[in-house]
Amino acid sequence: MRKNDRLNMQTKKNRHYPCKKQMMPVFCALAGVLMGTAGGVTVWASENDVQESGLTAEQYQQVLEDLTSEIRWAGTEGEQNAAEKIAEKFQNYGLEVEQQKFSFTEQAEGKQNSNEATNVIGVKKANKNSNGDILIVSAHHDSKECTVGANDNASGEAMLLELARVMQNVDTDTEIRFVSFSAEEEGLKGSSYYVNNLSQEEKDHIIGDIQIDMIGHYKSTGSQVMTAFGNEELLGQMLIEAAGQNGTWQSGHAADSDHASFSFEGIPAVLVEQNAELGEVENHKFTDNNKIIDADKAVETGKVVESVLQSIASEETGSLLEQAKEMTATETAVPVTDETPILIGAAKTDVDVKFGASGTLEKEDESEMGYQQAHYVIKTKWFDWEPLITDFVFREYDDGIAPTLDRVFIRTSSLGLSDEELGEKLTEALGEPEVYDGGEPLWGSSSMKENPSNRQYMIEEYDGEQVIEVIAFMHSNVGEDINSYEFGKSSEEYADTADKADLALLETVHKMIPEDDPYVKNIVSWTDGYSYVLGFCTADEVQKSDSFSIRIDKNDFFDADGNFRNVGNFLVTAVHEYAHALTLNADQLNAPAEMEDTADYNDISLYKDTSYMKAFYDQFYADGKQREFYENPEDYVSDYAGLSGIFEDIAESFMQFVLSDRQDGDSLAAAKINFFYDYPEMTAKRDYIRQNFGYE
Repeated sequence: MRKNDRLNMQTKKNRHYPCKKQMMPVFCALAGVLMGTAGGVTVWASENDVQESGLTAEQYQQVLEDLTSEIRWAGTEGEQNAAEKIAEKFQNYGLEVEQQKFSFTEQAEGKQNSNEATNVIGVKKANKNSNGDILIVSAHHDSKECTVGANDNASGEAMLLELARVMQNVDTDTEIRFVSFSAEEEGLKGSSYYVNNLSQEEKDHIIGDIQIDMIGHYKSTGSQVMTAFGNEELLGQMLIEAAGQNGTWQSGHAADSDHASFSFEGIPAVLVEQNAELGEVENHKFTDNNKIIDADKAVETGKVVESVLQSIASEETGSLLEQAKEMTATETAVPVTDETPILIGAAKTDVDVKFGASGTLEKEDESEMGYQQAHYVIKTKWFDWEPLITDFVFREYDDGIAPTLDRVFIRTSSLGLSDEELGEKLTEALGEPEVYDGGEPLWGSSSMKENPSNRQYMIEEYDGEQVIEVIAFMHSNVGEDINSYEFGKSSEEYADTADKADLALLETVHKMIPEDDPYVKNIVSWTDGYSYVLGFCTADEVQKSDSFSIRIDKNDFFDADGNFRNVGNFLVTAVHEYAHALTLNADQLNAPAEMEDTADYNDISLYKDTSYMKAFYDQFYADGKQREFYENPEDYVSDYAGLSGIFEDIAESFMQFVLSDRQDGDSLAAAKINFFYDYPEMTAKRDYIRQNFGYE
């Protein structure tokens, strides 16, 4: 079973199944100029004032390789070494440097031997007629446990350092802060600490943050500018304008990087990232190494950012503060759509990132069930109504476990409506309510087929005020089969009965699994709503293990018209699940007829001596070869592989074998991926998938 990787940054659970905008409007520009404002009047910095870029692919590649010489998991020696390197480079570029230490919680044991990490701040003071503006350019230097994180995010960190280098001798009337955050992968901890420790005067003078995270993937087709709330920001407009007429820069909505920490505090912020359908295949995995970075593509993105920095630095541009603040203030409510997960039972850090806001702690109290809870309030926009305050109530624990989402309420008393009038308003937005067992009316269908966001709405009273309670499924061991399709039949045979999303699912699976595969018998269109579980594979009858069903969450990967949401995540999920059918079938098992339905697939005695699993075990597990994950995460291809036992380890390794090149080095993780090259039938499956999905 696979779960959404970004969502589950903190989740370390054992699984029980053999699974798992169009361009923003911009100011009219005269030909050959860059945008700026002064005294409330739009003016332009001439191209003559912008120095020729000193960014080169060769220099960028050198910095990237230096950063990726070791794993930079927050709280480890590798992360601290990276912080020291970054500080040294900032000093060499004439910046005022501070290493900002901070503590964070929820760290694992082992290699992550400290709960302290380091932000590195390099300040380029205004040296020409300071206008008081502050511009922040940022990236994060930490990686996940199992990877050197070349794309996520040495790619952005290397560009941050290169921008500091090429800007070192540029005169500026704006203070430019180059900030390298740590513990982004632990829930935006470093950037949250930095923002929370800014003085009000500093916050009042920041025109914005440009966060650079994941650029230059070899499969990327350009770059994009994202904002936490999906609103327009001045810096985003400037970046898209500076990108010119090539049409590759787009805008959108994302809150899963450090820019969100600024946005949550009302400070303008944008995220610059690559635009790549397959750009997250390697994310948070061993295969996120230098092989997947195209330095020329990264530098192309960096030059656009540099041109904006030079324009802002120019005296001719003047102060942008008033305009930047005005644009940010026009839209501060978090938009909530059917695709916004409400993850009851999820850790707060996960909820913050996925929802797009962290909220303000209003109070802590005791629930009617006797446990402590914390109330965070967020200004939100539901159903295209006017902005309303939403309460996210988190359950708190005493043993260091992160608070988890318990209940959600939309405060509606400000609308001044009676319960009956509010019900009419909900009916207009969601359709007629249903009433169960003589209880209160519930708006929103209980069927996951019709309501993939998995939530209902009920008018309640909470703390003496009228509210709408958002009722969502607990995200654990839930989900529903929608339709099951025989793998042996083509998608055309279901054209009259399957919807567009299911047809797209079937067509895509057939591109991934050869039609003569003897094990996969059924493809099940399944859902637990948006996010969380992405798919899983099960034997239709364990005692035979000759027929497998692969369930894929259609709502995570396809819209109603059958368009892909994320090709990369689909491949990561579906190839992993296919690996289970290849390694857990009757031809691999000793005596499936004697197996229990609850058999532990990590028990090596289940497998034949000629099986893939036995060979994998002998090479990587026998005689104590395999070390504990948190002590030696570099032995594993991903955290999921390291925390779920050998049957998930081999599936993750197969997935990375298919979706990446042969791995260099003598590490155990590299050897696990290269293991499959010894099997011609596995290489043939790799070639089939890669050819059908546009890999070289």
